Amino acid sequence: EEVDGGEGGGQPDDVDADLLQEVHDAYVQMNKAQIKVARNVTRLKEALGAIEKQHTELNDQIDTWKAYLENVKAQAMGDVTKKKKKEGGGGFLGLGKKKEPVKKDRVKHSYAELVKRNIIVRSEIPSPAQSSVYFTFRASPDVPGMFVVVASVRGFEAHRATLLLEDLLSEQERGKEELDLDNVTLNVNMLIHLLNTTFGVA
Repeated sequence: EEVDGGEGGGQPDDVDADLLQEVHDAYVQMNKAQIKVARNVTRLKEALGAIEKQHTELNDQIDTWKAYLENVKAQAMGDVTKKKKKEGGGGFLGLGKKKEPVKKDRVKHSYAELVKRNIIVRSEIPSPAQSSVYFTFRASPDVPGMFVVVASVRGFEAHRATLLLEDLLSEQERGKEELDLDNVTLNVNMLIHLLNTTFGVA
């Protein structure tokens, strides 16, 4: 005689359904966790990149400050040396004299060149007039780290501004990236680089 399982015959199916649901829920949770981990990894990589960039910029600022101070010291020592040479002469028949390296005291760049070098980042100068605009950078002979910028149009002076390397370095240290002059905005980092490479302050 066969024994009827009664209502208990449906239990295995219920167990399988519960097990499948648990596996599905676990998979969903694991997938969410993987997505969260991937996002965190991306954020950490971005943060690390920003820290490395800031570290590099800080090192550049320190090097520029050191070079600036060395340049001021060298100019001060140079003034003393020149005074001694005037007082003591240059040796027998001028022998043993060393020629001092000649540094530029000014440099002239076209508007287009400063744009190409990412120094000019914004401008209110009309496009037709840009080809006639030139910028002359001149180092002050009396004040170390002082520079005069003259904007000229077709040979006529249109604007003049005085820059201090110390102020530019301070702006850079505070994270300010741009400097507004008359009708143009300059990139602080690239401007400092131009002054360094042109006038040997770094």
